[in-house]
Amino acid sequence: MSQDESAGWREGAMISRQLLLSSSVVLYDTVLTMAPEARIMWRRRLHFIDFLYFVNRYGQVAYALINIISFAPYNYKTCYSLNALGEVMSLLPSLSWAAFSGYRSYALAKGNAFLGWIVFAMSAMFIMPNIVSAPPYSVFSTHHP
Repeated sequence: MSQDESAGWREGAMISRQLLLSSSVVLYDTVLTMAPEARIMWRRRLHFIDFLYFVNRYGQVAYALINIISFAPYNYKTCYSLNALGEVMSLLPSLSWAAFSGYRSYALAKGNAFLGWIVFAMSAMFIMPNIVSAPPYSVFSTHHP
């Protein structure tokens, strides 16, 4: 193994460890804050903004679980499916933030739905580079196996 290959392997292993650690911290935080969340969020009448909270919070939890599960050995189809699910889940925070921005603009503009939709569309544009620059064999590319 050349020195460049060895450095690349070490860098990949370090990134994998960081991904596993950060995903574990997200799951640990979710478990720690579950009781206060249930007391504060789940015992009241739910609104649209609560739905956005749940999408954002549990979308991150699902993404963390996918990252942890992806370290197990799988066959090609399962690995591809987990990768595709992970790519879709990685877009959820951006979509929920765009929806929150649109809803907030709608509320601040005293019910101007047009302004709310414009702000949502402009905020959702940040998702496009993630979709357009998708690597080959991703769920968003045209090169499927």
